[in-house]
Amino acid sequence: MNQQDNVTPLDTAKVKKADESPEKLLGGQHTRILLPDEIKRLHDFNKRFAFVTIGGRNFIAKKVKQDTGSRFEFIPSAQFKEQTESLSPIFGKIGEKSGRPISIGAAWIAWACRRSFDGLAFRPGGEREVDGRLNMWLGFGATPTPGNIDPWLHLTKEVICSGDATVYEYLINWCAHLVQFPQEKPGVAIILATAEKGVGKGQWGETMAMLFGDHGFICSTGFSSYLKKFNAILENRVCHFIDEAKVVNEEQDSTLKSLITSTFITLERKGVDPVQLRDCGRFIVASNSDDAVYITPGDRRYLVPVINVSYKGNTDYFNAYMDWRANGGLGHLLHFLLNHKIPEGFNVREAPHTVKEQESAMRRLTLVDEFLLELLRDPYSAMEYRQKPLATERPVLSKDRRLDVETVALVEAYMGFAAARYKEGAIECVPSRPSASSTVGKRMTKCFVDGGICAMLPRRKHWLINIDEARKAFASMLHIEQELLFDGTCR
Repeated sequence: MNQQDNVTPLDTAKVKKADESPEKLLGGQHTRILLPDEIKRLHDFNKRFAFVTIGGRNFIAKKVKQDTGSRFEFIPSAQFKEQTESLSPIFGKIGEKSGRPISIGAAWIAWACRRSFDGLAFRPGGEREVDGRLNMWLGFGATPTPGNIDPWLHLTKEVICSGDATVYEYLINWCAHLVQFPQEKPGVAIILATAEKGVGKGQWGETMAMLFGDHGFICSTGFSSYLKKFNAILENRVCHFIDEAKVVNEEQDSTLKSLITSTFITLERKGVDPVQLRDCGRFIVASNSDDAVYITPGDRRYLVPVINVSYKGNTDYFNAYMDWRANGGLGHLLHFLLNHKIPEGFNVREAPHTVKEQESAMRRLTLVDEFLLELLRDPYSAMEYRQKPLATERPVLSKDRRLDVETVALVEAYMGFAAARYKEGAIECVPSRPSASSTVGKRMTKCFVDGGICAMLPRRKHWLINIDEARKAFASMLHIEQELLFDGTCR
């Protein structure tokens, strides 16, 4: 992609009826022949407007400017005619006589060479016309210019990434990929979560969204705006920054994950039929909760850096950053990211697993994984959850760190563990014995048996588990560092 956004003007897209003569005005019983000044006026309309068919209905598209940049506005064709009635009409000639006056809006709609598109598309960086459809891309929100970006680099490295070189390198390349390939969607969101306020999360997220003008969206009301029926806020966005966010239920979790990974959305505007569009939106989420989103073990949808909170209350630092941003910083940053060389082999879909993410994932383990974690931390303590401890043998942990435990005892302990979690209000019901037996058996097989770490002794109906190897395998399966799962208090 070029350093300049090179937005194709509305009037340079191909004329749908280019084979028609611009002197002709179709409609009624006769074809009018337009005068030169009338043709010029209609060409001027082509620079400002386009006729677009959306869902079988006709609209007039025009670009309007606002604080965040430009956007397209769609006016029903009948309303457009009414709005242009006060302007000087078009007459033309029918034979040697002047025609009856017709409003310039109606004349432009009937004109053989009006600017026309059949539907909408969104192709960041592309031409104005995409397969006969109107490309809604309007360019970046700043003009790329060389300059100082030290304030942004420092905020990114020392505050957002806490100096972690691996996370910093990934985040820089993620941002460069965002501006160099805005039409792609890697399926990884940036989660800036810490209980501390005023540490720079908002400033960083706002900056990234502002690079895209109206194709960026800054939402300060959390995820609620993304759950409404009319979802025009998703239209033609490349970067969403959601502040004050926290997933509070499964519906929000499902919606967010779908938005992060889906490449198409069904867009519903008020008064316009739903239409399916390509979705290029990437997400940056800021939250004052450590559990801003539901992260499960091994989840590849999120980068969750550890935020450095030591800059909290440092008004001089953040004021200097805001001054830099307001005085050309956005253009300097855009230039840097457009020209940053993304290393060969960099996979934007593979975010590094941070301690913050792993700690969040540990709080969302499945019930059976919670039990296995307890078992691998302290086998004797875990087996005390058995509801009928006298009915089975006590587990044995040998000198070579192999745990010998009855299958029945393991299932009993799991059911007792589930009952305890139910009393705490963590789960809604206790699994039945057949369900518990199946769940434990399948998970043990997947975690340990398939890797040769433990074996089931059929005749004795016992499990023989190599505890140390099982811990390594369990941590690897969950993509959580072993040190976080098993501290020095483990037996």
